[in-house]
Amino acid sequence: MGRDVIGLRKLKQADEKYFARWWRDPSLIKLTSGNTEERISDSEIEKWVKRVVEADKAKDLHFMITRNGSTIGHVTLGSRRGGWYETQIVIGEKGNQGRGYGTRAIQSLVRKVKKLGLSKIYLEVRPENARAIRAYEKCGFRPVGIKKYPRNRFLPQALKMVLQNELSKIDGIIFDLGGVVLESFEFDFYKDAGKKLAISPDRLAKVSEDVWSLVELDQETNGALWRRVAGKLGLGAPAGKLLASLWLKHYRLGAKIKPDTLAVVKKLQGHYVLGVISNTQKEHSAINRQRGLFRYFDVVILSNEVGFRKPQQEVFELASAGMEIPFSRLLFIDDNMRWVRVARKYGLKALLFKSPAQLKRDLKKLGVRV
Repeated sequence: MGRDVIGLRKLKQADEKYFARWWRDPSLIKLTSGNTEERISDSEIEKWVKRVVEADKAKDLHFMITRNGSTIGHVTLGSRRGGWYETQIVIGEKGNQGRGYGTRAIQSLVRKVKKLGLSKIYLEVRPENARAIRAYEKCGFRPVGIKKYPRNRFLPQALKMVLQNELSKIDGIIFDLGGVVLESFEFDFYKDAGKKLAISPDRLAKVSEDVWSLVELDQETNGALWRRVAGKLGLGAPAGKLLASLWLKHYRLGAKIKPDTLAVVKKLQGHYVLGVISNTQKEHSAINRQRGLFRYFDVVILSNEVGFRKPQQEVFELASAGMEIPFSRLLFIDDNMRWVRVARKYGLKALLFKSPAQLKRDLKKLGVRV
């Protein structure tokens, strides 16, 4: 006979029959909550399953475990404080415990978690449950200490184990440029241009941001973009020429390299593969190349050179391919929460940049050598 196929499927309302059996089984209860004195009612089980089926899947994940298509257990990943997730598992069907099926189910869950870019995973187990502890260790969990519950006479303490396998490993770090490695210059540009042209800086910023993608994909020149912006503002060609000139002038003077961020980059060199993903234009790319900025990075992905820009997945795929590192082992750093969320959606780990000091703290929390 071939090896049993262990799978995970979504919960459905009809699964309440399994929970009614498992949650009333004294032998299973002794391994979990330990409370054999209170019997859960059918209506409580029905309401719980209904709530899980209809729940926000972004917060909690619930799966039924199957063996060759037949349901044998349940595994969950629940959102906790501080970005942590707790996993719990039960192999409820008789004759299926102690055969390695729970280990394989946890391994399947870990693979799913990897695709979501989650790394802070833990579980709690009774310290005397040696068989379960060995199974969790096979999946990459490591004991970190005893957690005490003095008010719970059924479960006064539990062994906490944290997932520390390849899921949490970071091999490559990708930086955005503007606002992270380089100072922001846009505010001064819009203020200066607004004053010279007697228009609202906020209005100028809104109109220009709405048409920016073409120049970042090198499908429009800097001059053409600002002529188009001037037209939308009801201004003439001279205004467009002035805007184009001021834009490059302020970039040269204002978008300076942040020394504290560069110091972080230098500390990471040699320990991690370093990359850049930047939505930019050819004039800015030329300025940064002339500065020698790119020599600090192994792979540089510039939107105007590759024909893709954030939020397109292709720009992340190019970085991953160039660095020869999968998404799950890459960390992306950006000062725009929109791009941080996009990176996480694709399976990268991601940090929101606020300051070099904050970046160092957050990198250390992830175990990055800095």
